[in-house]
Amino acid sequence: MPIAGGVIGSLALYRKHPTLFAGVIAILAVFALVWPLLKYFTFTYQLLDQEIYVKHGLIFRKQNHVPYDRIQNVAVKQWFFLKPFDLVTLEVETAGHSDEGPEVTLIAVPLSLRDELASRRRLANIADGENQTVPRPANRASPESQSATNGTISQPTAVYEIATRDLLKFAVTSPAFLTALLAIMAVYGRLQKLISEQLLNTAVKDLGQAGWVVIALGMLAVVLVLYLGSIVVIVIQYYRFTLSLSDGQLTTVRGLFQRNTVTLAQSRIQAVRVSQPLLRSWLHMATVKLIVVSNSKKEKDTENVVIMPLIAESDVDDFLQRFVTDIPTGQVSPSRQSGRTLYYQLRNFGLVALGIVLAMTGMTFPWPRVAVIADSITIVLVVLLLIIPAYLTARRTQVQVLNARFAFAQTNFLFTREQYYLPRQNVQSLLVKQSKWLQQRHFASLTLNVRAGSEGRKVTVRYLPDEAIYSVYDWYRQSD
Repeated sequence: MPIAGGVIGSLALYRKHPTLFAGVIAILAVFALVWPLLKYFTFTYQLLDQEIYVKHGLIFRKQNHVPYDRIQNVAVKQWFFLKPFDLVTLEVETAGHSDEGPEVTLIAVPLSLRDELASRRRLANIADGENQTVPRPANRASPESQSATNGTISQPTAVYEIATRDLLKFAVTSPAFLTALLAIMAVYGRLQKLISEQLLNTAVKDLGQAGWVVIALGMLAVVLVLYLGSIVVIVIQYYRFTLSLSDGQLTTVRGLFQRNTVTLAQSRIQAVRVSQPLLRSWLHMATVKLIVVSNSKKEKDTENVVIMPLIAESDVDDFLQRFVTDIPTGQVSPSRQSGRTLYYQLRNFGLVALGIVLAMTGMTFPWPRVAVIADSITIVLVVLLLIIPAYLTARRTQVQVLNARFAFAQTNFLFTREQYYLPRQNVQSLLVKQSKWLQQRHFASLTLNVRAGSEGRKVTVRYLPDEAIYSVYDWYRQSD
């Protein structure tokens, strides 16, 4: 990025001082070649008996000591051009790290280093457990401890690899393209200033009565391009997605050009999240994610780890029992909320929609035909993005206690249904909100806070009967 900025900044010298421009480009080219070499030759690491020792820095030398038993996660990334050489990038994350990115990053190291590091972590964890608990007899050792003591990695107890058909379904049913569409709408005002008013008026006049059709088709073409682009990106990201379970560790591997491997302990799982966008809900399909503890703010995926891109609704329970275990998915009771919940949601969303409509009607457009199209699109978007989500939120929202250890919450965001399986020990705090007006009608709202990534996630259900809300409140306050 600094080199690209230097090239762009020096373009102004090209016409006035071509020799100086050539000199700047030459200096930047030398810097681009020499700097990575300097970083490479000044970076060293060692795997000691109890820790990783890393030393790096050209002017200011830095030393990192990372004990094996403090490592929480090791992410493995491999670009396609490094695969023939069996070289990868290892990102080591610990519990005490809070800066941007992982604690230690080992670039272009042998793939065998991942397995060696995993074996040393197992040995360190077992040694730590023996120091804190009563040692087991030799003939009662667990398979995990046996494999760790022997320095080997045990075979996975469960493996899943996505099929090509399921990957395509996952990409086609993803609403990811809406993010890019909203970004384009956000910069519409800036683009409008760049377009000459006279030029647009001339274009509309030349097109005649078909002008609005051309504009509408152009908008549809933009949406189609974004949609197809999102499909390609998702296929590249989740190409040959694989999930495996071994010794209490979940490992995901995915990616076409860059293979990303993430290994996390089941003990880091804070909650299980089952997500269903509207199209997947119609097809009775879902995506399973894990909300996990992470100290890295660099990667957004660290707080929501996808462990099953696409699965049938009827297979979710068996999948969770196979890979996550101990989740009482079969105890969820379907419920349908009352009409008063629907009234509260439509009232709140309706007020927001009314404000947007009033704001848009007050806007002036220099082109009458564009104004008609813009107003029509605005009304459609208001209905789709506010009124329908209000209805879905009212119908889908629920919360209930499954057993002494787990609670279940279901929410809705726009068109996406979100289901959460929340262990009581991982709920950081609980908030009940109930106004005097809602108290008279025996309704309340509830927020459950769990740790997600390096921060937290709020799971909020609104306008439910207070009987359901306070049952969760009592469940949370019970003593162990």
